[in-house]
Formats: sequence, structure tokens, C-alpha cells
Amino acid sequence: MSAITPAYVAENAPTKARGRITGLFRELLVIGQTIAYWLGYGVAKTIHKSTRRWKIPFGVQMIPLAFS
Repeated sequence: MSAITPAYVAENAPTKARGRITGLFRELLVIGQTIAYWLGYGVAKTIHKSTRRWKIPFGVQMIPLAFS
């Protein structure tokens, strides 16, 4: 996804906004990865071994679905 999608976005974006849109894609990808890392770290540090350890991050990923 990280290699093919920016090329696809750049090919389909208007010429004047190509760089901005491609850069924004990369920035949002990094922000999402950072949030996922810190969420996983927080869950691992605060919740002892149980099935909630994977259910909480999975549930957080489902939140945007409620708004789409």
C-alpha cells in the first residue's frame, strides 16, 4: 500500500495539486501509524493479559466506520 497508492493518487490528482495530495497521503499514513503504535503501547501497559488486549485496538479502528 505504501508504494503503490501514492503513485495511483499522483496519477489521478489534478496537476496543480499532485504534490500536495501525495504528501498529505504520506503524512496521514504516518499519523495513523503513530496513533496505532501509542494505542497498542497504552493497552499493553494498562491491561493485563486478557482478550481485551486485542479487542480495544480493534474497536478503536471501528470508530471511523460509525461516521462514514
